[in-house]
Amino acid sequence: MKSNVSRSFICAALLLSGVNLVPAAIVLTTLVDNMSQSVQDDFYLGSTFVQPFTTGGAASLNTLIISSNSGWSASDSPTVSLLDSGRNLVASFVYSASYLSVVTYSAPSYALQAASTYFIEVSGGTGYLNVTTSPNQTGLPSWTIGDLSYRGFDSSASTPSSQILQFSLSGQVPEPATSSLLAIGLGLFALARRRSRA
Repeated sequence: MKSNVSRSFICAALLLSGVNLVPAAIVLTTLVDNMSQSVQDDFYLGSTFVQPFTTGGAASLNTLIISSNSGWSASDSPTVSLLDSGRNLVASFVYSASYLSVVTYSAPSYALQAASTYFIEVSGGTGYLNVTTSPNQTGLPSWTIGDLSYRGFDSSASTPSSQILQFSLSGQVPEPATSSLLAIGLGLFALARRRSRA
């Protein structure tokens, strides 16, 4: 019995040491991106455009880049928001810079949940968004951009469209090595506990 308890203690110590050794192993990466796809059309910002996307793992938001045919300044920038699956406002993006056809927004420190659907809502302002009909994208595994967008003249934006907003979303995620270490530690701890009960 003492031997089993000792093994459990050792495994728990290994797990905790792993947490202490790499507590801040966080990397900034592209979560999902379709900016390289061909532009199919543009969308005038006189009405609201809503683009859904689905997360793979959990992540903390960092930067949103939107494709535009001419860019826009801070004074004529639209309101860009993050909505949850119920289309409720959860965060607002802040205009950062515009260069040619790329407009950059910084994001608040907001934690995206794993395997969840969110919406990027762009409303007001002046100018044009670039849109594509290509479903191709890059990014982390299981992160996807919705095949449909929604538009309208208010925040309901319920009219579906096959045109997809061209954007790139980046964020902070745990380093894979850290996740693996934690998984191994948890596995060893669970195995030791199971054996101690046998």
